[in-house]
Amino acid sequence: MKLFNFFILCFPSLLLGQWVFQPTPSDVDMLLSVSFINANTGVAGGWKSNFGGKAIFTTNSGENWQLTRVPDSARSLVNVQMLSASTGYIAGAYNYFKDCRIRRKQKTNFYMNNQERIGQDGISESYKGLFLRTTDGGQTWNTYGNLPVNVYYLHGMKFINNLTGFVACSFNYSGGIDDGILRTTTGGLSWSVILNMDSVSLDDVFTTDGNNIYVCGQARSSSAFDLYGIIVQTTDGGMNWTRQNFINVAYFKDIFFVNVSTGFSAGGSQGDLVMNDTIPHGVIYKTTNSGSNWFRLPVQIDSTFYYAINLTGSTGIAVGGKFSISDTKIFISRTTNYGISWSHYLGSDDNFLVSLSMPDLNIWFVCGGIGDKLIYKTTTGGAIGIKTISNQVPDEFALYQNYPNPFNPVTKIKFALPALPLRQAGLPPSPQGEGLGVKVIIYDILGREIQTLVNEQLSPGTYEVEFEGTNYPSGVYYYHLITEYFNQTKRMMLIK
Repeated sequence: MKLFNFFILCFPSLLLGQWVFQPTPSDVDMLLSVSFINANTGVAGGWKSNFGGKAIFTTNSGENWQLTRVPDSARSLVNVQMLSASTGYIAGAYNYFKDCRIRRKQKTNFYMNNQERIGQDGISESYKGLFLRTTDGGQTWNTYGNLPVNVYYLHGMKFINNLTGFVACSFNYSGGIDDGILRTTTGGLSWSVILNMDSVSLDDVFTTDGNNIYVCGQARSSSAFDLYGIIVQTTDGGMNWTRQNFINVAYFKDIFFVNVSTGFSAGGSQGDLVMNDTIPHGVIYKTTNSGSNWFRLPVQIDSTFYYAINLTGSTGIAVGGKFSISDTKIFISRTTNYGISWSHYLGSDDNFLVSLSMPDLNIWFVCGGIGDKLIYKTTTGGAIGIKTISNQVPDEFALYQNYPNPFNPVTKIKFALPALPLRQAGLPPSPQGEGLGVKVIIYDILGREIQTLVNEQLSPGTYEVEFEGTNYPSGVYYYHLITEYFNQTKRMMLIK
C-alpha cells in the first residue's frame, strides 16, 4: 500500500505536459500499431467494433489523420511498419466465411475476437492471416502475396528492408497453442515457415540483420493457468533456435534491439489482482550480449503492464496501462540511460497504450485504446520535465542561468512569465492568470535547432524544465525562451 500511495502522489498527469492528444477519424475504435517513417509521414492500424480492419494516415506529423482504403474483408490490422515514404506493410487477419460451425476461439489477446460470429443461415465467420502492402504512403492498402494456408493470424512483424521480413503467426484456429515465425525475402510475395512451436503464443519478432532473430511471447505447461514468459532466438536465420523460459514473468509482448548487442523485452509479471493473488506489475528485461543472457531492470510499479518498448539511443519509453478493479489508466515509463533508471507517468484516460513510434530523437507517437482510440504526440522526446516552481505572478519576464553549468548529462532551466498583456491593457492581473504561448528551444553552437523543450500555453508563474544531453556531444549549447512579448538566449556547457 505504501508503494501505491507513493505512486499516486509522485506521478504527474501524462497529458498535462509534453504529450498532445491528436484527433482521429471516428470510424475507428481501436488502434493497435503506429509507424512513422519520418516526422511527417505515418500510419496507424486497428479495427472497428464490428471487427472491420481500419487504418489511418497522416502526412503532416499528425495534425490531420485520414482514413485509408483497406480491403473490406480486413478484420484486424495488428502491426504496421512503414519502410519508406511510399512503401509499408500491415500484418493481421481478414474475415473468412465457412459453411459449418467452428469451435469457440480461446485466444485472449485483445486484438482477436473471443469467439466466432454466426451469420445468417448458420454460416460461421472465421478469420485467416492477412498481409497488406502500400505503395502510396499508406493511403491505399491491398492484399499482397500468398501466406501458408494454415495461417490464421499474423501478430508481430519486422522488416529490415523492402524484401526481407518476419512475422509471428498462429497456425491453429483455437489460438495460443501452435504459433510460429514466417520469413519472406520477396517483400511478402511468398513466405516460408522457419519456426513452429506448440503450447505457446508468440507476440513479437525482431531482427537486427536477418540472421539474428528474436521472438517473445508466452508459454503454458500442462495446466492451462500455468503461464510463463519466453524468449526464443536464432543466430543463423532460423536453422537452429534456443529458448529461454522466465517463470516469474506471465508474458512478453514486445522485443526491441537498440543495436546488435543491446535489447529489451517488455511485458507483465505473474499475479491476479481480481483473485487477490500476488499483485502483478510490468516487467522489462535487458540483454547486453545479443540475447545470451537477460536480466531484469529495476522497474516495478504494482498493477501495471507493458505492451510495447522502443528506444532511440539511450532514451526510450515502455507503454501500457495501470489497472484496478474498476478501470485502467494509460501508463508510460521513460529512461534516458539505457534502462538503468526510469521515471513513470500516469495518464488520466481510462484506457491503455499498445504501440509507439519514434521517428527521431524528439518526435514520438503512442497509440491504443479500446472503444475510444488514442494517439498522442510529443516533440520533446517523451519528457514531461516542465514543472511549476511558483504560481505567484512575477513582475517581469526572466530567463535564468541553467543549473548546474557546466553539466553532465542533465541541467535545469528556469524562466518566469508575468501577466504582461493584461498590464499593457491597464487591467489588473487575473487571479487565474492568462495563457501565453511559450517556447524553449535548444540550439547547438552552429545555431541548429536540436530540441524543443517547451511548446505550449502557460499561465503566469515561474517554471523549470530539464534538458537531458546524453545523446549530444560535449560542447557549447544555447537555450532560447520565446514568447510574443519577450525572448532571450543564454549559453550553457555540456562536458562529458
